Amino acid sequence: MYDVLAVSGSPRGAKGNSTILLTIAVKRLTELGLSVFSLDCAETKIEPCKGCLRCNQTGVCVQDDFFSKTVLPIFKECYGVLLSSPVYFWDVSAQLKSFIDRFRVAIQVKVERERIVCKPKFTRSKDVLAFFAQGEVRSSHYSGALNAVRAFTEGACGGKVLDVVVAKAVPLVQQLNVGTERLVKFLTISGVDVDDAYIKRLLHSYEQTKYRALKAAEKLAESITRAKSHK
Repeated sequence: MYDVLAVSGSPRGAKGNSTILLTIAVKRLTELGLSVFSLDCAETKIEPCKGCLRCNQTGVCVQDDFFSKTVLPIFKECYGVLLSSPVYFWDVSAQLKSFIDRFRVAIQVKVERERIVCKPKFTRSKDVLAFFAQGEVRSSHYSGALNAVRAFTEGACGGKVLDVVVAKAVPLVQQLNVGTERLVKFLTISGVDVDDAYIKRLLHSYEQTKYRALKAAEKLAESITRAKSHK
């Protein structure tokens, strides 16, 4: 089985800025000796949750598909989860949201008079890293996406959100890896008044964000190493 489940929720696939951050983290985890199962929601057909709640009685999803046969067994045994997504309307992408919703089968639900209590079904807790990319500059813009990741972590993983890395002001495809010439052209067409200092500052911020993705992976690797030593 795998140590880590890494999921890209960008409809742009490998060209998405959030996927670029995810790829950096996956590469670093692999360098540190951890095994990673990578899943691209843009390339993998995973049906959304049907909301039938049959899993409440049976503990098994009625959809006998790739998620049930492959993803869920990997999730059950792994020690960490990576989620990446662009921020759309303050939330994660439709692709990642559909993926997260399927984990209803991994949650124990107890209905009480005043509340509903949700706990993970699987005993092995998993810490989570989140990687977001957004065109907006404001930090508040990804608040809904972060809430979705926190709910997934609490309900299905039983661990902690170890780190959240956000690339801001990156509406352009592959903007985190774009060169100076293409960046200047895009901003000029968009009507942005640019100068050398502004471009330099932007490119520096991209490198800082990618570095934070690498350090987040190292933080997760440390957490997994501790967990594996105590099993």
